[in-house]
Order: sequence, then structure tokens, then C-alpha cells
Amino acid sequence: MNTSGLRRRHVLGSAAALALSGMGAAPALAQQDIVRIVLGFPPGSSLDVIARLLQPHMAKTLGKTLVIENKPGASGTIAIRQLEGSAPDSQVYSFYPTTTMMGFVLQGHEPALDKITVISELYEQFTVFAVNPELPDLAKVHTLKDLVEVARAKPGTINYSTAGAGSISHLTTEKLCNLAGVKMQHVAYKGSQLALQDFLGGQLGMVAMDPTNLSAHLKNPKVRCIALNYPQRMPYLPGVPTTAEAGFKELASVPAWVNLVGPPNMPAELAAKMNDAVHKAIGDPAIRKRMEDLFTIPKVGTGAQAKAMMQHDLQFWKKVIADNGIKS
Repeated sequence: MNTSGLRRRHVLGSAAALALSGMGAAPALAQQDIVRIVLGFPPGSSLDVIARLLQPHMAKTLGKTLVIENKPGASGTIAIRQLEGSAPDSQVYSFYPTTTMMGFVLQGHEPALDKITVISELYEQFTVFAVNPELPDLAKVHTLKDLVEVARAKPGTINYSTAGAGSISHLTTEKLCNLAGVKMQHVAYKGSQLALQDFLGGQLGMVAMDPTNLSAHLKNPKVRCIALNYPQRMPYLPGVPTTAEAGFKELASVPAWVNLVGPPNMPAELAAKMNDAVHKAIGDPAIRKRMEDLFTIPKVGTGAQAKAMMQHDLQFWKKVIADNGIKS
């Protein structure tokens, strides 16, 4: 039985009910009693699910009604653009993932980090590398070292796919190839499920994806997980080594993340209250457990720490995009 799927459906159902109750109450309240979180991704996405998990706890801490609005599109950049144009005390916020920051770059724009207030990191995510061992060239591939040896012996013959062209999993794999001095061929699909279908069917040798997409297939003999891109192993994938263990520490130190951000030049008091609310929510053991069930790593800190991370990773991934001529 796919217990991760059952837990996810339970989380979705509970979160949707909470969201509806909060949205129904909002019109009757004074504007200063409403906090809005504008999400650049659709209902049901992992980011949306986690926002709705945090929603009731944060609302209780703030003593306000917290409303979630979905404004998907353009890798989440539409929602961030709205935030950039909001007044400092407007109490409008957003979740800002690595995917959105690099979405700006791939659209030909520089992310305007000076037009937002970074409040805290929320959680991190990681990429899993998996091969199909039923393909002759990959039958003996059990580690990243094995994969690199095959790629070096047969340049450009290993086809792989990810969550999409320009996705973090795509950038991560291209950087891996750069560090190893090998070439693999990225095949772009419109969505992870289509890529997985061809991977399981033997048309692709490898996939690099968020574990959420692979979780239902981990016991399939056509799926062999050989590494994950994070500094340490995950308890639910204990037998899968990290990229750091394979010698790619630089890559392992740059996982995907999601940060809580607000409008530019926020009053320090408001930013501190939001930071406190999210720390208390993620500090709740039940919430942390649900986040981990969704294959995320809860992680909070100061706004300054999160902004420094964004600035560092922006330069890191921009170079990967430029060096490899990546386009969305």
C-alpha cells in the first residue's frame, strides 16, 4: 500500500477544509485582521499543501485570519511580481522557491531580491537520481561513480529526464555532468508523469526528480535509486547515498529550498512577527512529521540567513545555466 499517497490525500483534504473556512470568514473582517499568502503554484501542488498545513497554526499565533490565494503561472514569478509591488505594511506574503528564482533568470530577468523582504527559510527539497537497470548499459550501475563511468565510455548516449527543462533537477544533473566531465542527453517532457512513463517503459535510462514523483515506484525492479542530492541521507531512503558521499560536495551543498517572503521594506516588527509565527508552526511535531511525509526537510532561520542563501544560490545556478546554454 502506498502510505505516502494516503497521507498526502489526508493532508490535502484537511487543508482544503481549513482553507475554505478561512476564506469564508475573510470578507466580514477588517483589512488589518487579514493576512494573505499569495502562492505562484496551483491547489494540490506540494507547495500549496504545505502552505495549508501551516495556515491554521500561523493564524492562531498571529491572531489574524490567514487567507491563501493561488496565482499560478510562469514558474511562480507572477505571484512574486505582485508581492514586489505591494506596500510595506500590506500584510501580503508568498512562498518563494528556488524554481521561481531561476524562473526569472530563464525568462531573461534578474530576480529583484531587493524588492522583497526575506523572512525565513521554510523547508528544503532534494533530487533523487534513479536508473533503469533493465537497460543493458545500466544493468551494472549501482552508484554515481558507475553512472559516470558509463557516461564517460559512451558520451551522450544516456538519455535522462527531469521535472522539466530549467527545473532544479535539470540544473542539478547538468552541474553533475560538468563536475564529472561527462555528457548526458536531457529529454524534456511536459510533466514528470510523462517522463516516468517512458522511463519505466525503457525509453529513458535515468530520471532525476523530486522523490514525491518516484515514491510510488520505489519497489519497481525498473527503478534503482543510486544517489540523492543533499548533504546527508534520508531516513526513508537509508540505502541511497548522497552526492557528497560520491565526491560531489559542492553540488550537495546547494539543495532546493522554499522561503517565506514579504513586500519590500517591511517594518521590522511585522517581519519579526511573521518569522515567529512560522517558527512556531514548523516547530510543532505534528506539522514537521507531515512535512517530512511529503519528502521535505523542515528548516527555519533568520531572514538574513535565508537572503544570503538566495544570493549565493542565484549566482551558482546562473553559472550552470550560462555554462550549459539551458533554456526553459
